[in-house]
Amino acid sequence: MPEKVVLAYSGGLDTSIIIPWLKENYAYDVIAMVGDVGQGEDLDAVVSKAYATGASKVVVKDLREEFLTGYVFPALQAGAVYEHKYLLGTSLARPVIAKHQVEVALQEGGTAVAHGCTGKGNDQVRFELTAAALAPELQVIAPWRDASFRHGAQRRARRRLRSRRRTRWMAAS
Repeated sequence: MPEKVVLAYSGGLDTSIIIPWLKENYAYDVIAMVGDVGQGEDLDAVVSKAYATGASKVVVKDLREEFLTGYVFPALQAGAVYEHKYLLGTSLARPVIAKHQVEVALQEGGTAVAHGCTGKGNDQVRFELTAAALAPELQVIAPWRDASFRHGAQRRARRRLRSRRRTRWMAAS
């Protein structure tokens, strides 16, 4: 039986290409964990996409109330606004999503968690420190920091671009 990894899954391109990569490179059974913090997405479509890209299971967590009462309201009370004008919704959402990702990993017998943060910002730190604090025994996989993943993603993007150009050229002729 393969080991299990729980991926913080948004349904976007970054996390969707991670599912097959985790299966191919780690032979993991991939569980996609979708955290609903009120982003207003079509969750049925996100779940379908997770299965279509190879997830063995999808867990959707309604985190809206916990996010508002435990994260957003205290941040507003503290005046946590970036440059006096930007609310920190995305930054605040990562720890609550990571908390539940860890809980799902422990409930499902997972040995690892993964995220789709690109490595350019602080989101990766929020996911990884939350996992380290709550379940240091879990391995954290950050594909965007893996050179083989990045190069493979770039190759796939170039192929899609060439394909689109070829389609436009053929349509124009």
